[in-house]
Amino acid sequence: MASKFKILACDGGGIRGLLTTVILERLEQKLGSPLNQHFDMFAGTSTGSIIACAIAKGMSAKDLRKFYEDRGKDIFPDLKSLSFLWNSLLDRIKTGDLSLPLFPGDGLDRVLQDKDIFGDILFGGLPKPTLVVSYDAYNRTAVVFKSNQPEFSQIPIWEVCRSSSAAPTAFSGHILSDPTYIASLRQNPDHSIIKNPLRIQIPPESNGVPLIDGGVVANNPSLCAIAECLNLKRSSEPVSLENILVASFGTGQMEDRISADSVKTWGVLDWLNIKKGIPLLEVYADGSADLIDYISAQLLKDQYNRYQPLVPKNKHISTFQADPTNLVSLVEVANDFLNQGGDGQLDALVSAIHS
Repeated sequence: MASKFKILACDGGGIRGLLTTVILERLEQKLGSPLNQHFDMFAGTSTGSIIACAIAKGMSAKDLRKFYEDRGKDIFPDLKSLSFLWNSLLDRIKTGDLSLPLFPGDGLDRVLQDKDIFGDILFGGLPKPTLVVSYDAYNRTAVVFKSNQPEFSQIPIWEVCRSSSAAPTAFSGHILSDPTYIASLRQNPDHSIIKNPLRIQIPPESNGVPLIDGGVVANNPSLCAIAECLNLKRSSEPVSLENILVASFGTGQMEDRISADSVKTWGVLDWLNIKKGIPLLEVYADGSADLIDYISAQLLKDQYNRYQPLVPKNKHISTFQADPTNLVSLVEVANDFLNQGGDGQLDALVSAIHS
């Protein structure tokens, strides 16, 4: 029987990616060596793209957890601080636009370019195949970055992750103008396997394409990775559904429910309310992740392993806040998951990886 082709897939979810890193740290402890030594492919969407790419390049889960704890505040400044409110007001006055994104994107840009995370490493420089999901808002089509394909290989990793992490309402979209990528679009606008009737074009006012968060199409990237690895070969050995093993990590399922009365009466201000966690984004992300979870499980049966903690209502966790209280709550949720059966699930995964 052919050896297993092992995929590590990570969902989107903002600062809730910290929860994922805590669980991955435990998995790494059980395996006894860095995670990139135990998987053949990595896949991520939004905050999951940061996790997947960092692990693929050899970063330990422990260091990645510390990255989220230490640098989260640079990505998600305190919405309640006077300095943030004042600067946000000034930006809106200067631009004459009251509906700017919630957070300035330069914080996320700087963090991703830090030498301790990605620096100037190119996407094609990752030692193993890595896949990241984004969305081209101009051409209305999903973009699946693949580190082993020429049109994506010369893009810096930080730009790939920035493109995948540009959550609507929270961050500005990212204009990707990498010459190799743009040239590939100009030379062959129909090259994508995604059969979109809208012909691919470059915006006339820009030499790049505007990309936003991949969570709008595939917050759980598992199915994209499964489809991609079926086209890969290890030496002369083909990959089939029978020998694919997927470890899929979510960023927490919220226990908060949207009531029947709310569904009947909520309008745009309710669905996009930051105090409620921007429910519209949560619904889209959860819905796409659950659908991909269902299809992946149907295809792979027991070879598809999903790790998704439940976030209790009393935790009041935010997707877009990195204050100490929120970070502590995320770690608590991850540890509760591990203590209430998750640890055993990871033991089973370790056995499957080694078998």
